Amino acid sequence: MTFFVRILLLGGATLLAACSDSVDCQSSPQPVQVFLTDAAGAPLITAATAADVGIGYYRNGQWVSLPDARVNPATNAISSYDALTISRETGDTTRFWLDSGASRLGVIQLKTYVDNTPCNGWTRASELRYNGLIIPFEAMKPGYTLIVAP
Repeated sequence: MTFFVRILLLGGATLLAACSDSVDCQSSPQPVQVFLTDAAGAPLITAATAADVGIGYYRNGQWVSLPDARVNPATNAISSYDALTISRETGDTTRFWLDSGASRLGVIQLKTYVDNTPCNGWTRASELRYNGLIIPFEAMKPGYTLIVAP
């Protein structure tokens, strides 16, 4: 009987130790998020134009829209998780085309890395280029502000 109790206690202690790194600490992945403005800083996304804005890329010569791209006219932002994943999978060579209706606004290219800190194993952006220029990350509103010339 004592042997059985010891095994039970040892098994329970092992189980508790294995659960100490609970998945509850896993933070949500952050999408790449861009804010579209004109040269004067006025937002380009409004409730009326939000449905026309999108991001896509070419895969094997075919145009593919990012199905998860979200436009938020309240914050003037467009965001996507898929852009990070696709960039990571292709070695950061994919160019994403930003569209508004029938016109192309510009080209986005991402450099990515996998965040290997405990509880944060997500792909994150380390750099965003818009039409070839590096765009600084804005800590106050986490994302990149793209100035789209008319």
